[in-house]
Amino acid sequence: MIKKIIYLFFLGFIIFQKSYAQQPSAKYMEESIDGYIHLYFDQQYYLVDQNCVYKSFTRVIKYDKNNGGFNSFFTDYYNNNQIAISGKYIEGKKQGEFKGFYENGIPKFTINFKDNLPVGEWKYFYPSGNIWIDLTYKNGQIFIKNYFDEKGRQQIKAGKGKLKLTEPVYDFNEFGFTGISFEGRIKEGKPDGIWSSYLVYSKNAPEYIGAEKFENGQFEISNYTYPQNFSIKNSLVKFHPVLTAVNAEALTFKNCSIDDNQGYNFYLQTYLNNTIIFEKDDVLPQEPFEVKLDINDKGKVKSVIIPDGLDTELTNVLKQVLLTVPYFIPSYLYGKTISDTLIIKLSIFQEDESKFYFGYPDIKRANGK
Repeated sequence: MIKKIIYLFFLGFIIFQKSYAQQPSAKYMEESIDGYIHLYFDQQYYLVDQNCVYKSFTRVIKYDKNNGGFNSFFTDYYNNNQIAISGKYIEGKKQGEFKGFYENGIPKFTINFKDNLPVGEWKYFYPSGNIWIDLTYKNGQIFIKNYFDEKGRQQIKAGKGKLKLTEPVYDFNEFGFTGISFEGRIKEGKPDGIWSSYLVYSKNAPEYIGAEKFENGQFEISNYTYPQNFSIKNSLVKFHPVLTAVNAEALTFKNCSIDDNQGYNFYLQTYLNNTIIFEKDDVLPQEPFEVKLDINDKGKVKSVIIPDGLDTELTNVLKQVLLTVPYFIPSYLYGKTISDTLIIKLSIFQEDESKFYFGYPDIKRANGK
């Protein structure tokens, strides 16, 4: 994904940072006391404006202006001022114990790091406070000791049994799945044998997408029908919940829009690049241009307006492709979906002599949000 390069001024010093298209008036941080700053994040720990409806966390931390990176004890707070996570960074690296909590204050996890790497005891808890997963990291190897399902039944005891874990998916996908589920056998604390993966839907049954093979805790090979073109040498399986808070380390911005928040801009960029293949001799615009799409309250395209001045062939292809996009996030007004006009700014970039691609699109709405 192409990202706009910006220079972020943090209390008088400059951080060279890659970012999504930024809102000039947005306020992503402010100075606190004793050298601390406040940073504002959404649920995936992308920076957002402090007044954005998608703001989920406020981080209180120090930033090393000379070397870059976080450098202090820190606390993340929910919007209700309850502590979400506490921990420590030293010279940009996670060090020691990190504690996580649910919004009601019940412990969520206790995990440990040394020089940014997972070490020692890791424990996860259900919202009820009951133990969920108990594991250990040693020399980079994971050892799962105990695991209890949501009904409190112990499925792994002393490193032996079966694990099932669902990792939520936050970003938009045209299929509508909300997570990916992994399940398989644990032997002597390590994954062993065949592990199966499924797409999880809020209303429909899980959909099998492939399997992975492990031997003595080591990944061997995978076989997936989704994601497309996924390498047999790569693994999707997760053995404990992913710590999304690590995204904060990149200091990546998102606009305060439903499209950015749900990852739709990236989906549309990928869709265009997978559908439109440019040739070396194509006549392409040198500057960004705007297209307008009329969509109904169900997110379906009714019409596409391409600006004058574009090459005729590009105009025809782009119009045809935009009409085939399965779904756009509909606009909302007063809590209801409405028909609206989307103004989408597109850019085409050249990677090398023969490769061109669409950059990250900027989506605005004429009437709704």
